[in-house]
Amino acid sequence: MNVNPDPLQVLFLWGLLARGGEGWKTDLKPELKGRYAPLRRAGLLEEEGRPHPDTGRPRKWIRLSEAGWAWAEARLDAPVSPRSTAAGPVLQGVLTRLKAYLTATGVPLVEMICPETVAAGPTPAAPAPPLAARIRSAYLADSAGHWGVRVRLAALRRFLGDISRPVLDAALLELARTERLALYPLDDPLDVTDADREAAIERLGQRFHVVYMDPGA
Repeated sequence: MNVNPDPLQVLFLWGLLARGGEGWKTDLKPELKGRYAPLRRAGLLEEEGRPHPDTGRPRKWIRLSEAGWAWAEARLDAPVSPRSTAAGPVLQGVLTRLKAYLTATGVPLVEMICPETVAAGPTPAAPAPPLAARIRSAYLADSAGHWGVRVRLAALRRFLGDISRPVLDAALLELARTERLALYPLDDPLDVTDADREAAIERLGQRFHVVYMDPGA
């Protein structure tokens, strides 16, 4: 289904992106009310009921679908609402993830913002960060700068897509062996997506889907 989100809907989608592409519907701003359902009907969003950790009662957990990610990537310049009070926090969340991405990839900000300036003359190449440092930065990029929270391996692999799977798996397993990160499975089958199954890593005969890291990792 074709969809052309209005500026408030676009701001909502960016708010979801700033949270890593998923979150509790009640936590997301701006509130869309009647404007939410068209995004779901268009296939940009997926939702499911989950017990909320605070109350144990079922709440709506929503995530960007593959179509939603594709829409966002193709329309980075879509107008967002300048009147909503949610614009500031959403921008802060996006910039936090941008910082983590630039740190993980070693790309200078000027190269991303002003590529024409970089193209005008050579600049010294920045040394690539060690892989362990890039994994930490990718973790923070998906967790919006928070340690000790769950990050899906599927999201981590998206941030580190230039690294071959065998090399990344070996690095993750070594960090787990030296207790610099913890790997956990998703025990609830309803919580495991196709992307989680594809991104899973195996250790000692068990498949793991999420990772936790602490500041000292």
